[in-house]
Amino acid sequence: MTARFFLTEVPEYKHDLEVYLSEEIGAEVGITSLSARMSGFNPQLSLRGITINGLNKQTNALKVGEIRLSFNPLDLVTGETKPNKITIVNSHIKIQRLADGRFSLVGLTTAKNTDASSGDFSWLLEGRRYEVMDSQIIWQDDLRDLPDITLEKANIIFQNKGPEHALKVTAALPTEKGGTFVLAIKVRGDVLSTTNWDAKGYFKAEGIDIAEYLTRLKVETLSIDQGEGDVELWSTWKAAKLSKVKGNALVRRASLRQGDNEINVSDFSSHFAWETILNGWTLKAQDVVFKTQNSMQKESQFNVQYRSDNADNYSFDVTANGLNLKAITSIFQSVNVTDDSVLPILKEVKPTGLLNHASVSIQRRDTQLSWATCGELQGLTSEAYEAFPSINNFSGTGCATQDKGWLQLDVDNGSIHFTPLFREPIKVDQLNGQLTWHKDAYGWSIKSDHITMNSPHIATQTRVNVTLPDGDEKPSIDLQTNFGAADSRYTALYLPVGIMGKQVVNWLDAAFIEGEVQGGGLLLSGPLSSFPYRQNEGVFQVLFSAQNLRLHYADKWPDALGVSADIEFKNEGMKIDGHEGLIAGNEIDHVLVNIADFKTDKYLHLSGKVKNDIQGLYTFFKQSPLNEQMSGLLDYSTVSGSSVLDLNLDIPLRKNLKTKVKAKAQLKDNRLTVPDVGLVINAIEGEIEYDDQGIRGDSITGHFLDEKLSLAIKTEKDSTVIEGKGPLTISRLAKQYPSDFWRHIKGAGLAKVKVELPHKGLATGRLSTITLSSSLKGVGVDLPAPVGKQKNQVKPFKAIVQLGQSSLPIKAWYGDSLKTYIRLTNSQDKKLALEKADIHFGKDESKLPVKQGVQLSGEIEVLNITQWQQALGVDTSRISEPPMINQFNLNIRTLEWLDRIFDNVLVSGTHQHSTWSGEVNSPTVIGRYKVPDKFVDGSTISLELDTLKLLSNEGQVYSGKIPPMSPTDIPNLDLSSKEFFIGRSKLGTLTLQLRQKDNGVVIETLSLKSDRDDFKAGGAWEVLDGQSITGLKGTLNSQSLGSLLADMHITKKLKDAPVEFYFDLNWLGEPQDFSKDTLSGYAEIKSGQGRLLDVEPGIGRIFGLLSLNTLQRRLQLDFSDLVQKGLSFDKIKGRFNLLKGEASTKRFYLESPSARLDFQGDVSLVNEQLDQLITVTPKTTESLPLAGAIAGGPLVGAAVFIAQKIAGKTVNKLAGYQYRVTGPWRDPTIEQISQPGGKIFGMMDNVLTPVFDATLGQLPLSGQKANEP
Repeated sequence: MTARFFLTEVPEYKHDLEVYLSEEIGAEVGITSLSARMSGFNPQLSLRGITINGLNKQTNALKVGEIRLSFNPLDLVTGETKPNKITIVNSHIKIQRLADGRFSLVGLTTAKNTDASSGDFSWLLEGRRYEVMDSQIIWQDDLRDLPDITLEKANIIFQNKGPEHALKVTAALPTEKGGTFVLAIKVRGDVLSTTNWDAKGYFKAEGIDIAEYLTRLKVETLSIDQGEGDVELWSTWKAAKLSKVKGNALVRRASLRQGDNEINVSDFSSHFAWETILNGWTLKAQDVVFKTQNSMQKESQFNVQYRSDNADNYSFDVTANGLNLKAITSIFQSVNVTDDSVLPILKEVKPTGLLNHASVSIQRRDTQLSWATCGELQGLTSEAYEAFPSINNFSGTGCATQDKGWLQLDVDNGSIHFTPLFREPIKVDQLNGQLTWHKDAYGWSIKSDHITMNSPHIATQTRVNVTLPDGDEKPSIDLQTNFGAADSRYTALYLPVGIMGKQVVNWLDAAFIEGEVQGGGLLLSGPLSSFPYRQNEGVFQVLFSAQNLRLHYADKWPDALGVSADIEFKNEGMKIDGHEGLIAGNEIDHVLVNIADFKTDKYLHLSGKVKNDIQGLYTFFKQSPLNEQMSGLLDYSTVSGSSVLDLNLDIPLRKNLKTKVKAKAQLKDNRLTVPDVGLVINAIEGEIEYDDQGIRGDSITGHFLDEKLSLAIKTEKDSTVIEGKGPLTISRLAKQYPSDFWRHIKGAGLAKVKVELPHKGLATGRLSTITLSSSLKGVGVDLPAPVGKQKNQVKPFKAIVQLGQSSLPIKAWYGDSLKTYIRLTNSQDKKLALEKADIHFGKDESKLPVKQGVQLSGEIEVLNITQWQQALGVDTSRISEPPMINQFNLNIRTLEWLDRIFDNVLVSGTHQHSTWSGEVNSPTVIGRYKVPDKFVDGSTISLELDTLKLLSNEGQVYSGKIPPMSPTDIPNLDLSSKEFFIGRSKLGTLTLQLRQKDNGVVIETLSLKSDRDDFKAGGAWEVLDGQSITGLKGTLNSQSLGSLLADMHITKKLKDAPVEFYFDLNWLGEPQDFSKDTLSGYAEIKSGQGRLLDVEPGIGRIFGLLSLNTLQRRLQLDFSDLVQKGLSFDKIKGRFNLLKGEASTKRFYLESPSARLDFQGDVSLVNEQLDQLITVTPKTTESLPLAGAIAGGPLVGAAVFIAQKIAGKTVNKLAGYQYRVTGPWRDPTIEQISQPGGKIFGMMDNVLTPVFDATLGQLPLSGQKANEP
């Protein structure tokens, strides 16, 4: 029945319900529709389209989409008509927290309580259960004066049960703030009061903006500026105040703030429990993890208790384990929980590491702050603060208050850095000791009686007391450290470089390369601010001994090795006192290195004495900057002998300064060698000094080739110059430098040597040079011109050797006409070998040839080949080694060779493939040649000439002297000349071939050919039993003997006369010794028509024409002494036998147009005597003009002479007459011995049987004598 009533009758009471509700809430209520339904077994009214207007003129009105009223059927039966549940759906509700702490719904107030605050919703407490579904709720907090919060899709359940009230809210926060949350609260008491209620709450939020919402919790002075997080809280409220909170929190990118101090924390997570206590609160946190800007706190635990009875008094107690000092310090710097004086210290020190088992108690009473702490530090690292060093990875246990403390250090693998005193941290392998400190009326005192430290390089024991006085007094320190054996290489790591200049530090870094520190100590006592005590306000001293020290005292200088030294750093200076060791292999007598003031000194000073073999000093100088000024001497010479060097160096410690050097070397019995030139100076005594002005030394003596030598060393501009002078004895030179050349040079003279050594590194391009000069007075040179000289003759000599190139050039001047330029290079065996040289004659300077080897060049006035061969002992027949000279280009004004003189000879040649080849150009010879080194296996000299001119040997008589050249010395020869001259006579083309034989040379071919003449011959030149003899066999065919004789400038008195001449002749001596006096052999002549002009009396010249010139190989016929007006002939024919200058004939005749002359008898070519029988047979009785010339020798000349005597008008009467002609050629006796018609020649058999006794082709001295005539 009840259900039927609700479903059918209640909608009829819609108007009555609007009137009831309007009166009940004091506002006009409008209901658009009203319906009833059953919700389960409970009837339910649904009111839709509800409007509430005019709510006591309030500006805010509720907006309700639907209200559902649920009733208990039993209540309806008993007459109770109030609903037991009210549900508001799809509504807009604003909940207000009033300034007095009460809550209300904005837009609702009851008419029954008009005195209540606007919007009072205390009526909600009268119902049993209220629900809000899928609605928008706005939270307005007037108590905190915070912005409104709008909740979307909110679901609220509010349930009352007497004094207990329960609220549960789920909602989504606005999109721009993000997140969802669940809130559940159980309240007991009068919730409308500000103090009379207790509650327990649960809150869970995910992805919320903690800056927007959690600050509403208002935990003391802590606020949140930003962050996003997940929070789950369980809270307890007593007397309307929060008393306890526990929960879990995960915060991302949070920024907390206490007052003006910001704390940046991200990724914070923790389990915590917070609870209020009397005048404060406690906080216990477990598994605390968070990040700050530059650190991360891993899981840790801490408990905090805070009490404060007013703003000036508070206490702060903390216990913690596993705290990250860096993270905690960052928070401490942001949260004002310490004294203001502590915060700057924390900011400077920047501690990092872990704090375990720590407790901190801080109390502030009025303006007094006291604190106490204990704990274990693990891996503590901090920056330097005032006098305290920075440390790394220190561990220890300690306690401290504001007045005193202690710290037991136990460090492994740490470091400590006294900034800025030390440049780098000191590594600590292990450190143990206890530090204590306390504060008294005078200030702080920090001390330790014993701290041991082991580093990678040194072990120390230290006592220290640091005083930090109050007021204006300066902090002071009293520190003593002892250390044992160490490696000197790391000395600089343990020195206070902060008091030193940059260059000093650089020097110390490089100084101690190796060595062993034996032990030492450190003392530091005095005011810290006055360090390094330049005014002796305190003492800083590091003193230790070292052995086997390698000391690098200056760049570019050789290190001192194996040094034993006492090393002291005292206050602002340093001193190294070395008393043994080696430097560049030299024994150190002592060495002292000192710096008076690290900051102000411009130089590091080094002084010492080095003694040893001078070769060690050479090594020392080569490895030092002195090498720049002494490089020439150091690079190109070696030394030996003892010496002592006093050395003073000022090494710059500032930029733009140069090293100052002062050195003094004592030389005693030293030896200097220049290997490149073989120079050796012994027994050198004296003193050499070196400073900024250069090197110098006077009164230095030595011995060169056992001769005393005076030396001086000086600096000229940019060079070091060494000058020496002394005697130069040739015999000693020859002994020192053996050579056959010295046998030509004798005597002694004065010489000077000058060595110029340009300083290294100059851009002048100059080279080191050694100059040797002498007037050579007293020195004789036994050589031909132009080299030879007499002892008392002055002929300046100078030689210059240039050092410092890849090659060794040598230039020499001898007098003013001989110059030499030599270049030596290193061979594969690292020995100097000749590369190029030029021996130059004349005024011009010598120049190196293009090709490798030695060149002769220039102009020579007179050159006697034979003299040079004899002087040098040259055997041309036994040349076996390649010549030193392999090229030449000479202009010889006068060349003397083999008793001949040649003028203006230009000759050039090169040596290649064991052969000389070149060109010759002179008035007598023009052409090319090839000459092999060795005349074996048919090697042949080749002469391909354009022109060859020989002098006439007319009138030459065999002298019997030894020839300048033996035929056995003559090699194979092939000679050709396009033009051949004897004297001025051009004879045609010459071909000559010579071949060697056992006892001489064979003339295989000797030919002269022209358009007119054809001469061919062969023969030999031999030596038999010590006698030289020449033989020649051949023919001469000429179309005109007259023109041949004229061209040879022998005579122009013969015209025409074509001739065929056959000969087989020999003579004593060389070929050029051809003479009528020694002539033997056989000759045959046949001539055609000719004419002999201008015949003169006298027969003496006729036989003289028979003399054969030795080198031109010609036959001169001159009939001018027989005829004056000319003689014509048709034929000349005859044969001759010759023996040792005596000619005989039995058949020789001359035919002319008018007569025939027959000759028999002897002609002495030696004595120029005639013994002839001449038969004249006229061809007519008319006059017998004799015409023509007879070319055949002195017999023909005799016939012409007789013909001249009988010529005339009566010649026909003389036909058939015989004459005996005897006596000298120039004035013979003619006797007529027969009448005309008589027998002229005797028996016919005598006429037909000529005697040819000379054997053709064989020399009489070869084994067969010539026949008697």
